[in-house]
Order: sequence, then structure tokens, then C-alpha cells
Amino acid sequence: MSRRALPVAVLAVAALAAAAWAGVVRPARRAEAAQLAARAKAQQDYDLRTADIDFYVRRANEDPMSAEDRAMVAGLLLQRAREGGGRADWEQAERFAASSLALRSERNGKARLALASALLAQHKFAPALAEARRLVAESPDEPRYRSLLAELDVEMGDYDAAGAQFDTLTPHLAELAVAPRYARYLEFRGESRKALRVLERALVTARAETDLPREQVAWFGLRLADAQMRSGVMDLAARTLAAALTLVPDDIRLWSLKARWHAQRGEWRDALAAIGKVGDQADLQTMALAGDAWAALGDSVRAAAQWEATEQSARENPEPYNRQWTMFRLEHGIALAETRALLERESRERTDVFGLGQLALARVLTGDAPGAAHAMERALAAGTQDPWLWYVAGRVEEANGRPAQAADWYRRALEMHPQFHHRMAADAAHRRNAMEQLAMP
Repeated sequence: MSRRALPVAVLAVAALAAAAWAGVVRPARRAEAAQLAARAKAQQDYDLRTADIDFYVRRANEDPMSAEDRAMVAGLLLQRAREGGGRADWEQAERFAASSLALRSERNGKARLALASALLAQHKFAPALAEARRLVAESPDEPRYRSLLAELDVEMGDYDAAGAQFDTLTPHLAELAVAPRYARYLEFRGESRKALRVLERALVTARAETDLPREQVAWFGLRLADAQMRSGVMDLAARTLAAALTLVPDDIRLWSLKARWHAQRGEWRDALAAIGKVGDQADLQTMALAGDAWAALGDSVRAAAQWEATEQSARENPEPYNRQWTMFRLEHGIALAETRALLERESRERTDVFGLGQLALARVLTGDAPGAAHAMERALAAGTQDPWLWYVAGRVEEANGRPAQAADWYRRALEMHPQFHHRMAADAAHRRNAMEQLAMP
């Protein structure tokens, strides 16, 4: 939709919505009107963001010494990336922020924050961590900077350092720039219920912020729905997702999560319909899920083609710590030795819980049961309460010939969330039964 045509569309949708509320059209049309209005508003925001970017890019080109204009472009690119701009916008934001800092490295927090955020979005955690440390060193009283540093400590697996940062942020833990990061930390520390409460309050606050872009409000819904799914409250997750999609009907992140929701329930055609909404912007996890859906529906040809496309996409678009890729390979038994070697290298730099969990599973699948036990011990040390992690713990105990302990881990995973994964939950149930039989005297 062009910017010139947009006001007409907005007026038309507004008229339809007004008629709906007046009772002229049926309730189903009201929902349709609201969805059209949301799409028109999202397109308008995206087009305006693009116009602003073009304006500041021209200014930056006209003034090769303007650090401010380059920082402005970086910030706008980050915003557009969140609105659906994708990978290219993250990469450009990184370049513009770096060029701004090259011109002025001191007292340029806007550019440094944009650089750290762009690096984080691309999973370049180590350089992002360095930039976040500089931000905190320059402005130690800024909660956004400390919470960003804490988030990166969490991503790298340094939960003690993250906890120390959050301890300094006690008066700010409910702020929107801090709350979702704090919730993620709480999840890793095994306080999932508290994390859910933090995310619920954050979403309420975000909805009350009249100047917050719709896509950002929807992102808080995404975070809450994702946490609800992992905690096994699927009905609540569905409602949270539905509410977020009324704000941003074409948000690919929301549709990807909705596809996972359907997959966990075995609703494969619904999962494929949701993936269709994502289109060619699907991430690796969603691409792989499409293959799993076709396999579950009995179409092995389409399934194989989709899995091949997933592998090809990962190789053509390499990124550090690509956990979606390594998880896909572990789930489907692809290049296990190569995948283990990759995870072994990464574990020397990044010691997060789920990376260590993947390493433990890779060692199981390549015949190293004692090594798997060592990695699993490190993964469980943080106290994270997660059914996938407990499933892997069961695989490790099973590989080490301890059926009673394996059955207990499988049981715990299924009790927490019987549908925790569209493939592994069923496997956990099968293995639990087998291990219970072996453990019987």
C-alpha cells in the first residue's frame, strides 16, 4: 500500500469500524474492521519510518562529520526492524551506529545503545556485551544500560553477574525497559511464576502507554505468551496471542509462536496456516516446523524439501550461536558430529543453560555418555525449571544406564507441561514408560 493511498484506506476502515460499533454491521465485521484498521496503521507507521530514515540518510551523506545524524539513522533502523524490516535493517543499524561512534566515541550513548542493540539482535553477544559495559561505565545511573548489560550477561550464561546488575535496579524492575529482561533472568533462575507476574504487569503497563508503538505493545504480548507456553498454560497463551494479533495482525513473530502453539497440540493444518502468514520471512525454527507438520500429515516429500531448505538457509546465512540451527539438527539427526563440534566450541565462550543442554544432547547422540553427564550437571546448576531441559536430563541418565533417574526426569518434564514440545513430549512419554519397566525390581 502506498503512502498516498493510505489516508483513504484509513478513512474507509474508520467508517466501517464506526458503522460496526453503531450496530449497522454484524460483530464478525467489527473484528474485520478492527483488523483492517490495525493493518493500515502498521503500514502507515512503517512508511513513515522509512521516510524518516531516507531523510536522515540524506543529511548524513551531506555532512560526513555528523555523528548525530548517523546515530539517528541507526535508531530508526532498529525501530523499523522491530516493525518487520528484518535482517538487513539490523545489519544497517550496526553499520550506522559504528560510523557514528567512529566520529564521536565520547558522550554518544544513543549510538552506542543502538550498536549494542543491533549486535544483540544478530546474536553477536560478545561485542554487544563490550558495548553495554562501556555504556554502564559512562552512565552508571541509567537503568536501560544496566538492564541491557544484565540481559547480555544472561545470554552469555553469567547469571551471577546478571543478578548483581538487577540488584542495583530494584527501584526500576517494573519499568518497561527493565521488566522483560528481569523476567528472562528469573526464568533461568527457576522462578518461572514470578517471571510470569513480571511479564503480566509489564503488558498491562505497555497497553496503558498511549505513545508506545503498537508493535512494541504486541512484543510484550509475545514475550508473555511465549513464557506462558513454556510454563504449560496453553489457554492463557492463546488469549495473549490473540490480543497481540489484534494490535499487529501481520506480525511474523506472533504467527511463528502461534504455529508452535498449534504444533504442540498436534493441530498440524492450523500450524501450517499460521506458518503461511509468516511467508518467506520465517526463521529456522519455523521453517523446520513446517517440515515436521508435513511429516505428521504423511507428506514425506514436502517434509524433506522443507528440512533441506532449513539446512540450506542456515548455511547461507551464518550467525554466531545459531541455536535454532543446532536444535534442528539434533532433533532430526543431521550432521551430528559437526553439530557437536560447533557446540563444543561455543561452550568455551558462552555457557548459557540451553546451550549446555544442547551440548549434553549432542554428546548423548554421538556416544559420549560421561561427557553428556558433565554438560548436564552444568546446565542444571542454575536451577532453571524447563521441561525440555529435564527431557534432556532424562536422555543423559538413560545413556548412562540409570533408568530410575531417567524415568524421574521424564516424569517431571511431562508433569510440568505434557505438550512441551511437538516431537519430544511424545518421546518423553515413551521413554518414561520404558525406563519405569527397566527400573522395576
